[in-house]
Amino acid sequence: MTNTLVFEKASDYVSYVEEFGFRGVSISGGEPLLTFDRTLEYLKNVRASFPEMHLWMYSNGKLATVEKLRQLAAAGLNEIRFDISAFDYGLAAVEMASGIIETVTVEIPAIPEDRDLLQNLLPVMAHRGVHHLNLHQIRCTPHNRDNLVARGYTFIRGQSLTVLESEITALEILDYAEKQQLPLPVNYCSFPYKNRYQAAAWRKHLAPHILGSYESPTVTGYIRALYMHAPVEILENFMSSLSTADTDILYQLNKSRERLYIHPSLIESVPENLPLRVTYYNPVMLQSVSYQNLFREIQLQTGYRLVLEKYPVLEDRELTGRECQYIIRQFNHGEPGINNSPKNLQSLAPYECLEEGLAPYL
Repeated sequence: MTNTLVFEKASDYVSYVEEFGFRGVSISGGEPLLTFDRTLEYLKNVRASFPEMHLWMYSNGKLATVEKLRQLAAAGLNEIRFDISAFDYGLAAVEMASGIIETVTVEIPAIPEDRDLLQNLLPVMAHRGVHHLNLHQIRCTPHNRDNLVARGYTFIRGQSLTVLESEITALEILDYAEKQQLPLPVNYCSFPYKNRYQAAAWRKHLAPHILGSYESPTVTGYIRALYMHAPVEILENFMSSLSTADTDILYQLNKSRERLYIHPSLIESVPENLPLRVTYYNPVMLQSVSYQNLFREIQLQTGYRLVLEKYPVLEDRELTGRECQYIIRQFNHGEPGINNSPKNLQSLAPYECLEEGLAPYL
């Protein structure tokens, strides 16, 4: 399963990867070594179709053997990421994989109580073949809430509930590694990073497959739709002034004939007495049609079918001509960023540009 889609056949999954232009594939779980033969099957199929693609796998290492690691390497696995926090920070699997798998990474949650232990382990990991250390910020979910509350953690309220002490721990580890000049790259994968950049990258892969010719993608991967709302006679008159072979795909009258959607390149032609409105959509991938939103069904080369829907996230915001120009000229280039966008466009900024920095401690 990936992104709500179930793939019973490796060939269907390979076709999916090709259709959406992914540049990397990871295998996780659960524990991929519990289904070792299936893991190998998918790795071999992806590698056969994409010789240069980066393939990595997540594991706790408990079931790792030299023979399995060699088979994974032969199947094309570039990197293996071990969660050593699952078994008292033991490095047996790490040492076993070193020299067999091209890149060995340790990827763990930043657990506040384990900071000193991890700090002392950094030079040992570097010596034993670890190429990277990835630290994740702990996030509160319905599944771990009671355990986190029992530890007395401080929760940061935002788009998700995250643990303040986990972030502080990760930053302290980064600071320590830098001051000690350890030969071990350390990466902090905070929730804001995943929520902003990874989510935006996912939307950017989907948007082109359901984007109307009159719509435009934003820097954050949302779909922007600009339209005029007026009596049909006025809209038809405006269309007649635009109607050429080059522009007729850049606008579209909706079925009820009271909205005319136009591409941003036509903004200069809009009369001042016809203010534009904007709607933003989130492209969403589904196994089947929900019949709640505009959708497109995609059939892969193998016959596998999936559905893309455009889910409205902000509707019917009226814009002045100056605001339209600002969106197209500034936001389209990722400027000036959410933190510095004009106050009157603050409600649009999250759909147009990426926020920077760590989450505020509220």
